[in-house]
Amino acid sequence: MDRERDRERERDRERVERDRDGLQTIGPPPGVVGPAGPPSSSSGGQGPPPPPPPGSSTGPGVNNGPLGVSGGGGFFEDLDPLNVPPELKKEGSDWFAVFNPKAKRVLDVNLVHTLMHESVVCCVRFLSNGRFLTTGCNRTAQIYDTKTGTKVCVLVDESAGKAGDLYIRSVCFSPDGKYLATSAEDKHIRIWDIANKRIRNVFDGHQQEIYSLDFSLDGRLIVSAGSLDTVVRIWDVATAQLVEILRGHRDSVYSVAFTPDGKGLVSGSLDKTLKYWDVSGLIANAGSGSENKRASSQTCQCTTDFIGHKDYVLSVAVSHDGAWVVSGSKDRCVRFWDSRSGIVQCMLQAHENSVMSIALSPVGNVLATGSGDGRARICTFVPLFSLRVHE
Repeated sequence: MDRERDRERERDRERVERDRDGLQTIGPPPGVVGPAGPPSSSSGGQGPPPPPPPGSSTGPGVNNGPLGVSGGGGFFEDLDPLNVPPELKKEGSDWFAVFNPKAKRVLDVNLVHTLMHESVVCCVRFLSNGRFLTTGCNRTAQIYDTKTGTKVCVLVDESAGKAGDLYIRSVCFSPDGKYLATSAEDKHIRIWDIANKRIRNVFDGHQQEIYSLDFSLDGRLIVSAGSLDTVVRIWDVATAQLVEILRGHRDSVYSVAFTPDGKGLVSGSLDKTLKYWDVSGLIANAGSGSENKRASSQTCQCTTDFIGHKDYVLSVAVSHDGAWVVSGSKDRCVRFWDSRSGIVQCMLQAHENSVMSIALSPVGNVLATGSGDGRARICTFVPLFSLRVHE
């Protein structure tokens, strides 16, 4: 078993090096362990996580931004999920959640729906009212009813080349629910008119595949991140102009999300960190005309580093009330971070492969995840005090 894990670890490192050298431009989404689809149970899954990045100038204890997030996520390294007290564990037939023994438990987690796909589920995203969930996989984007789990719409760009795979890396509803933004391996961002199932606009400008998209609160800006790119880009939706580039990560940026108040955004990277960016000035100027020309210098600053992950951060989201920062990783787990203390409340494992994407409902305590195992899952996370009130 150890020998197999070592071989998988070496193969993963070789793949990452090929990506960085630009020799592998199309293939399964990074972070997927082995071939697309559920891994063999006899293979042992993925190898141990790579070591922390060398020469890091920051570490646990960073607390210098609006969310006040720092370390506090390392307790799982010393915890055996199979041997924790019952009060610190919640489990179903093929999933479990482990709660931090060093923090007061304030959440309960439950699985609601499992949505099966024919390929890797690269991305998930809720509509603003939480009624629908969209997912992206190979060549198609799907829309599901979150109450019933029923698929209600499929979007396919018939004009795209048919050769090879074309994974949709990111999906995002516009705030009014009329449009869906998708990004794929061809480096294009497509804006779909959902009602007519037609493409309205196509943006280009990324040099590599685009992994993550998010609309600003007012719908006038969209933020994007590319796979082999260490920067975050912000665009004007109406004009398709690039208005800001955010630099600070030391490795590929895989996930971006605006905060609920619209004044900040969070990014997650292969450098194993998350960053909070203050974009309040840019948001205030949106629509004034000044954003129609690309800024000559970066005006939005990183004010907080989230430190604690031991493996690649592939997805990140912020809860609708700002209380939780949630991250998904190559280690197959989802972590709930208290946004005020920076301490991890719990670790959820509901997939057999890397957690490629996560999304939180804008109106309730509902989580969606997408994975290399070909499944999307919908879970609820409920404050324990609200359960006691109704007992």
